[in-house]
Amino acid sequence: RLGRFEGAVACLPALGNSALGQKRRAAEEGLIRAAQGQNEAALSDLNGVIEQDGFGSDPLSDAIWSDELLLRTRAELRLDAGDVPGALDDYSRALAIWPVYPLALVGRARALCRAGSPGEALESLGVAIRSAPLLRASIAADPAFASLREDPAHRDNFRRLVSPGFRDRLISTLRPS
Repeated sequence: RLGRFEGAVACLPALGNSALGQKRRAAEEGLIRAAQGQNEAALSDLNGVIEQDGFGSDPLSDAIWSDELLLRTRAELRLDAGDVPGALDDYSRALAIWPVYPLALVGRARALCRAGSPGEALESLGVAIRSAPLLRASIAADPAFASLREDPAHRDNFRRLVSPGFRDRLISTLRPS
């Protein structure tokens, strides 16, 4: 048994140099740089991972990231850089993998607001809130949705979306003070 264990340990560095290991390392570096606010470097790292052949074909259930997370992160970086069409494309790709990914739906709504599509933004927010009701408060306060809060054509629909439902009110009354 010990011989097999030593053999397995000896193989670990080789796995780290595989194409999959390099992809994981580049993705992790991109996510760390994004968290540190190094947006240009993070975007470069994520572009390298996402645009390589075979992206989306490796099941990486043990990785700390997923393809949809990488796409959503790159979409956020693109949106921050003013690339609204690129951001929308990445959000669409992330949602093709996980159709009710709440953070991708909220990000997509931000991009749609910037693109001048408030109706679609409200639809995206509705799906996000149905899949993750706890997002209501952060969506209600998000400055990216000021146009939805203030525009008379969309104000009532936005308020309905972000106001707590019966279940939310019930849970808040049952919580100990």
